Amino acid sequence: MAGASPDFDTFKEAPGRKTYNRHVLTGSVCGNLLNQLFLSDSNIKIIQNAIRYKVYEKSNGKLVISNQDETELVITMRAVYLEYGRNTPDDVKGQIAELNQKVLELVVPGIIGQAYGYQQYLIDATTQPVPIARPSNVSSSGTKTLRSVTSVFA
Repeated sequence: MAGASPDFDTFKEAPGRKTYNRHVLTGSVCGNLLNQLFLSDSNIKIIQNAIRYKVYEKSNGKLVISNQDETELVITMRAVYLEYGRNTPDDVKGQIAELNQKVLELVVPGIIGQAYGYQQYLIDATTQPVPIARPSNVSSSGTKTLRSVTSVFA
């Protein structure tokens, strides 16, 4: 654009992924030890591994998944924190374990259902459709016989 100021950014890159714990709760709650540790990168990795294990365990070893989208996971973690976080200064480790369990209870059933749905989609997409059988004639016309003339006049 002609005459555009070089200081004006029409598009700004999103902040790096390392800023989740600083920005995800901005404007909602004040920062404290619980939300800093709960939304930390190390806890996100713990939850990712727990999700993978729970999906494998609940599917009896049929499903092996990769890590989930980190942005989606952090959004879910934020919702769980805002709904279930007690924000008490005692037993922070126990509170984080409870919140992690709530996240797992919330996301694992959906992931399993989506994974089975995706597997069924792959099966359906790679097999030929079975045509519907031709209809059979169920009419009774032409199957009735008339009495013979000799039996009528006899």
